[in-house]
Amino acid sequence: MLAGDLWQNTVHVEGHHSTRGDEDMNPGFNQIFPRFFSTMGAALLMGRDFNERDVAGAPKVVIVNETFVRLYCANGNPVGRHRLG
Repeated sequence: MLAGDLWQNTVHVEGHHSTRGDEDMNPGFNQIFPRFFSTMGAALLMGRDFNERDVAGAPKVVIVNETFVRLYCANGNPVGRHRLG
C-alpha cells in the first residue's frame, strides 16, 4: 500500500504568502498506490483519491492533510491550487 519512500521537498503553494521568515516550507511526502484511501476506508474531505490515470506525464496531483490546508490554504480549499517553482 505504501511505497516505502518518505522525503521532504521545499514547496511554494499558489496563494500562500508567508508572514514568518522562519516558516518551514518542507512538508513530508510519501508515495502511495491508487485507491489507497478508499482501500483503507478513509474518507477524503475534498477532491479525489489517486487512480490509474495518475502516471508519469499526466498532470501532477497531490493529496494533502488538514494540517497542510490550515498552514498553506488561507481559504481552506486546496482543490485546484498549484505548486509554484
